[in-house]
Order: sequence, then structure tokens, then C-alpha cells
Amino acid sequence: MHSLMIKLREKLKFFTVIPVDHYTLLCITSHATSSEIEAAYLITILASSASPWRRFIGLMCGQSRVRINRARQELLDPVVRRRYDANLKLLQTIYQNHPH
Repeated sequence: MHSLMIKLREKLKFFTVIPVDHYTLLCITSHATSSEIEAAYLITILASSASPWRRFIGLMCGQSRVRINRARQELLDPVVRRRYDANLKLLQTIYQNHPH
């Protein structure tokens, strides 16, 4: 049973029921400074691991430790952040103008 849970946890690292971008995940604006990103990262890590229930809900809602760490790393690197923002803007444009 324990090995099954480990395998399941590995599979769920990147899975999310709700698509969540880095800014939403960390509850910050797209203009957040690096110190705001760091503070939001710590708050999100603590909140998402506060209890077994929060860890489970966090996994299902895109708040796995792996995703939180990736969000922090990508937003703190200026080159990667510009690329991420451009991609996010493109996705937002595509989904706003989807055919009905």
C-alpha cells in the first residue's frame, strides 16, 4: 500500500484539476517583486503543507511542492519570467477569443 501511495504521489506532482498559473498559485500580481515572490512562496509552502488534508487538496488544485518550487524559480529568473509571461499572455489571448 505504501509503495502504491508513493507511485501515485509521483504521478500527481504535475497534475491539477484546475489550471493554475504561477501568479495565481502564489497569490501575487504579475508585477510582483522578487521579495514579494519569496514571501508568497513561503506562505504558499506553509499553507499547502499544514495538514494531510491540505496536502491532498493542494495536489488536486495544482499546489504540489514541485509546482510551487517551479513557480518560484521561474518567476525569480528574469529571462525565464519574460518567456513565461509571453506564453501566458498568448494562452490568455487564445482562450479569450476561442470559437464558439
